Amino acid sequence: MENSKAALISHSGHGFDLEETRVRIRAQENPPMPIEDQLALLDQLTEFDLGNFLLRNKGLNGEWTSYVILHGPEKEDLSPLEGWFLNKAPVVLATQERYSIFQREIQARLKKGMSLASVPCGVTEDLMTLDFSEAQKVSLFGIDLDPESIGFAKARET
Repeated sequence: MENSKAALISHSGHGFDLEETRVRIRAQENPPMPIEDQLALLDQLTEFDLGNFLLRNKGLNGEWTSYVILHGPEKEDLSPLEGWFLNKAPVVLATQERYSIFQREIQARLKKGMSLASVPCGVTEDLMTLDFSEAQKVSLFGIDLDPESIGFAKARET
């Protein structure tokens, strides 16, 4: 594809500026929701690490995806917004359910000598959390554009 550009998600941060964001919210001509509600939501996002990561990066990396799917819902003392996000947000609930379905289906088909790939792999918890006691010599492959996620995945394999 000559002269085409691919947009890659970067999780390295985008120089988020809280005050600049407040100014942009206040300057909206046709806001999708009341401006004061948007500002309150913005302030709530700054109260927890996941919210801050989302504001800075406009998405999740492998480590935060793993948190949202596996580890965050078990956490206690969540702020109200983080609790809603992890335990009630439809997109998160659907992602958690999809993860459970894939885990169950992969586990049911796991056999000795198989090769499994995870794309994008994130921190490879989708593969690393499987039970390999009945399926030895399984090869695992992870592919991801995020070098930080690959680093976390490599650290897990040792």
